[in-house]
Amino acid sequence: MMKTKLIFRWLVSALRLCALIFLIFAANFCGGGAIHGWSTTHIGRGILLGGFLLVLCQVYVFRMDLKQETEASSREEKRQVSYLQAQIAPHFLFNTLHNLQALQKTDPDKAELLLTHICEFLRLKYKFDDAHLDEYRLGDEVDFLNAYVAIENFRKAGKLKLEFYFEEENVLDLRGYETVPQQVLWYQGRRMQPMLLQPLVENAIRHGYRQKELCIVVRVRAREPYLEFVVEDNGRGMAEPLIHRLNAGKSGGVGISNINDRLLRQCGEQLYFTSQINRGTRVVFRYRMEG
Repeated sequence: MMKTKLIFRWLVSALRLCALIFLIFAANFCGGGAIHGWSTTHIGRGILLGGFLLVLCQVYVFRMDLKQETEASSREEKRQVSYLQAQIAPHFLFNTLHNLQALQKTDPDKAELLLTHICEFLRLKYKFDDAHLDEYRLGDEVDFLNAYVAIENFRKAGKLKLEFYFEEENVLDLRGYETVPQQVLWYQGRRMQPMLLQPLVENAIRHGYRQKELCIVVRVRAREPYLEFVVEDNGRGMAEPLIHRLNAGKSGGVGISNINDRLLRQCGEQLYFTSQINRGTRVVFRYRMEG
């Protein structure tokens, strides 16, 4: 495939060069009347044809470059998503399996529940490989977060609380444990990139948890052409200097940098942080709708 594209590009370049040479030749001799049996009319038509071919070649080359740039950007986004997914697996799964091993001896019922959450987490994590990332929906991210926080709750003694608000509607759990009004299910079909919310929730747990209940709220609003997201918690909060560095893109871990890079390419914006010590942290961003 790459060889075919390269041959086409060479042919287009050769045709463009021929058209340019012809234009230069015709321009130099057009004023001299007939040239080797060519009339001025013929030369004029040749100039128009050569100019048309030159413009056509330029447009084709531009479209090829644009397509290659788009494909390269898509490959980079998929690479970044895969990298973030790989970051979750090692330490998170090790700790989870260790908890599962301990629960099997002390509380088999909890161990079975934890195993159910692990299966759901792994199903969602590996359901979308590089070839299927375009099928990812906001509903998948919500289910993934529910499974992730449910597993983390076994390590935090049930002190984590995750809530979702969609257009002023509150949904505590989206897997059938509570009745969910149909009007709030609009989010399930919205296409988006994976791993835009999970790193923010993970950071809220890692840096905000204080041995007491931590409430994490995710708010989503559809405002054409954007989805507007707010992720906030009531945790430890962050100092003002750190907030300034985060908003300037000069601080934050792999997850924050990864999200910022993808948002900048997708809509030209990045995460915006506000926080107060012992009051919690709030992260806001917008994502251009894809479907």
